[in-house]
Amino acid sequence: MKRIFFVTLGVIIAFGLLTLVTYEDNAESDAFTLIGFPFRFYIQTQGRLTDPKYAADFGYFPKYLIYNILILIISIIVVNIIVSRLSKTKIR
Repeated sequence: MKRIFFVTLGVIIAFGLLTLVTYEDNAESDAFTLIGFPFRFYIQTQGRLTDPKYAADFGYFPKYLIYNILILIISIIVVNIIVSRLSKTKIR
């Protein structure tokens, strides 16, 4: 049971680190703030937009956050299965 907990915790930490590594905060210099791994669920800019129709492309996207959480859950399950199978073959 401890193994499952630590493997799950490791996958969550790895996913969090990947999110931090891909995080971009450049909105103050007329660029973009981008948050999310593998899908960007938050996009913001402080710069002026030449075309107002692009304003709909910014903000918070809960659909992509849900996708990211589902990918995290699937990753946890797959990694736990792989670790479980590898540990069974080492014991025998």
